[in-house]
Amino acid sequence: MKRIFRAMVTSDDQKVKLATHMLAEEAAYWWAGTNMRIEASGDVVTWMRFKNEFLRKYFPEDLRPFNILQCRCFHIYNSNT
Repeated sequence: MKRIFRAMVTSDDQKVKLATHMLAEEAAYWWAGTNMRIEASGDVVTWMRFKNEFLRKYFPEDLRPFNILQCRCFHIYNSNT
């Protein structure tokens, strides 16, 4: 996603829309519920808010170094097949 955002001039609102559009399966269901909860509380979904919610859900702080390494390896593995 960061590569796309660097290549395009995008507002924070556009970043949220693009990132949430790219979510699949369980992550898409998770975001639908999280987004409803945020909006029901009267808050606005900003790019920073989305990133924080996403990281909290899928990359807990105590496991982030391992998860990031795992994701990089997964990406490298998939690009070689």
